Amino acid sequence: MALAPEHGVGLGSTDHVGGDGEQFVAVLVELGVDPNDREALLFTRSSLVTASAAAGKAAPIDGVTTALREPEVLADDVRHAARLGLTGELCIHPSRVPTVHECLTPNRRRDRLGAFDCRGCLIR
Repeated sequence: MALAPEHGVGLGSTDHVGGDGEQFVAVLVELGVDPNDREALLFTRSSLVTASAAAGKAAPIDGVTTALREPEVLADDVRHAARLGLTGELCIHPSRVPTVHECLTPNRRRDRLGAFDCRGCLIR
């Protein structure tokens, strides 16, 4: 299930949160939020990551990046989302998938160090 951060419904809970790329853009337009403004949805995105972890659910994925012909903007957005704890990106075109995969593939150093779950336990 995609937990799209554009939905403010159920903040602190992941029970009724979900969406797709079209809903993402529609909600932003309805709210008057610039889709290129990372700060506008920072609280919501962070809350979804925290609520997902607390509920034992998979980490949420991010909404679409609307810069269609700028792969460097997509890459920057995906890396930013990953730093917040989001684990994917909704893609509006198949040409975007390789960039998203490249940005979300764990690096070798992080693989050697291991990964930790929300309780601080090593994940092998």
